[in-house]
Amino acid sequence: MKIKQWLFLFVMILFVPVVSAQNHTTKNALAVRYPLMLNGQEYQMKNAMFLVDDYTYLPIREIGELFQMYIAWDSAEKTINISSIGIIHAQETNMMSALEEAAVVPATVSDFSIKVNGYRVQLQQPIVVIQNSAYLPLRQLAELLGFSVDWNQEQRMILMQGLSKPVQEEKEIYLWYSDENESDVLYGLMDKNGHIITTPKYNAIGHFSEGLAVVEKDGNYGYIDKRGVEVIPCKYHYAKEFSEGLAMVSERHDGYPGLFSFINKQGNTVIAERFWNESGDGAFHNGLAPVTIQENGKYYDCYIDRTGEIKAKYPSGNDSSCALGNFQNGYAKINHNIINTAFETVFCGEEYDSFELCDGWIVACKNNRYGVVDMEHQIIIDFQYEKLKPCSEGLFAFCENGLWGYLDINQQIVIPPIFCDASEFFDGKAIVETEPGIYHYIDKTGAFLSGDIHAEMFMIVNDCGLFFVNQKGYFFSETGEMITPKA
Repeated sequence: MKIKQWLFLFVMILFVPVVSAQNHTTKNALAVRYPLMLNGQEYQMKNAMFLVDDYTYLPIREIGELFQMYIAWDSAEKTINISSIGIIHAQETNMMSALEEAAVVPATVSDFSIKVNGYRVQLQQPIVVIQNSAYLPLRQLAELLGFSVDWNQEQRMILMQGLSKPVQEEKEIYLWYSDENESDVLYGLMDKNGHIITTPKYNAIGHFSEGLAVVEKDGNYGYIDKRGVEVIPCKYHYAKEFSEGLAMVSERHDGYPGLFSFINKQGNTVIAERFWNESGDGAFHNGLAPVTIQENGKYYDCYIDRTGEIKAKYPSGNDSSCALGNFQNGYAKINHNIINTAFETVFCGEEYDSFELCDGWIVACKNNRYGVVDMEHQIIIDFQYEKLKPCSEGLFAFCENGLWGYLDINQQIVIPPIFCDASEFFDGKAIVETEPGIYHYIDKTGAFLSGDIHAEMFMIVNDCGLFFVNQKGYFFSETGEMITPKA
């Protein structure tokens, strides 16, 4: 019932009401006209952009179009709700032409709160009201939604990278392949049709993340792009995937591995070497990354921001060891709790055998049964399943009586439990095991997309199925055809 009530909030978009300046702090808002590049393309602003306390602010309607999110106003809770269930387009206004650049207007600090996909989040900067419209801080909200934000001082331009792209755009898939005739197995890169991008010359090729993949050559690590070009040379002792424009690497010093630092996509060090590798994977999400440091002979698990500044620090090692998770949608798991970006505990999970944070929902195990709860511990999916995998593309894979199927957040069974195993959905498809050792691709209705694929096991790599036969891995397309390199 709660879900249906929540979805009802998004039936129509409401204006944020006028806020009286009485009993509210007023700041100066400076009108600016910075170009904004989103994923390499200039975004055309339809409303005014303001600087408040040196932070860039955009109106909520512009936020909706920019991030392809659905936005609604809950007057009872005085809350701005941002959801991924739809797309809202910014309303055309005359504000850009009516305001001269560098004009200063009053900005009233509001007491509004904000929710993303149903969960309250904390912004370090306040929501303000300018000329009867609510404005939000761009960088903080962008990082909360998984976008990276940079400033090009020379061009005075905002640069943003994220997951937003046209729905109809076909996703690029890049796969590795090996030359089985060589005694030492080396890997090259091909596309989903088998067209060779680069010949085998690497000992390993990782997943693509933000356009780059980690590669290993003779024990050293670097990065290639989707053209197969080695854009960052293989010179590191170890390297991790890029996230929000940064990657964690370890350089060699006199042949010995050093501590970890962070580089950008040009290979320049932006956060100096000082980190160990014990806490998390060092990936930035919502502008924060989990790392481990050593101070005065003691180890600490920490969250750092994109400048390397430590924002939160916890004792590490022995019984006080912390397991710091990555942030997603403004929340992260740490031991048996969930914290927000202000590092406040918002969920205590000690009553559960285990739990996992996924897209704002919490998949938990209690008394050896799995279900889903929200941040207030309200049960969304009953604890009745033998196993439950994280939500992917709106569906949960569940196990009942030893067989797997799929259900939605309203606990409606979409695909009945008839499979020996089932993967999470990716790009509208999933891989299921219909009989021991026999696999198929299916769509979201459960219809087969492929014929039988005989294998010992499988994994999903770069949004394609990698199936293992006699301990060797082979990629198969969603139609069930083996993808082989073509000259």
